[in-house]
Amino acid sequence: MDTLNLDELLPKDNAQKAPTPAKNTDGRVFPADSLALVGIKATDSKVNFDAGKVIVSGMEVSNVSVSLTLKNGRLSVNPLSAVVAGDKMGGNVTLDGSKKVARLKANINVK
Repeated sequence: MDTLNLDELLPKDNAQKAPTPAKNTDGRVFPADSLALVGIKATDSKVNFDAGKVIVSGMEVSNVSVSLTLKNGRLSVNPLSAVVAGDKMGGNVTLDGSKKVARLKANINVK
């Protein structure tokens, strides 16, 4: 795929926006609510996505390459690579939702 313009698919500024969530006052970055990951165990799949350019909120990301694998409740994004604001980004992310307590591991490099 050469160009994917998500701005053409997303609601325009004059569209009704989702309500802003309440601010967290206890210093945490993420809420204490657990993530609903029951659906991550429902299917296994593999998706590869490559695009010369992706546009979202007016920002251009180029040379995008993502490979997603979902198997037995474990989501793996490897590799993940793109050029953002002229810098090369690469890495991998794993979300293991197969256990009672999910584990997230991310390794992202920017050069």
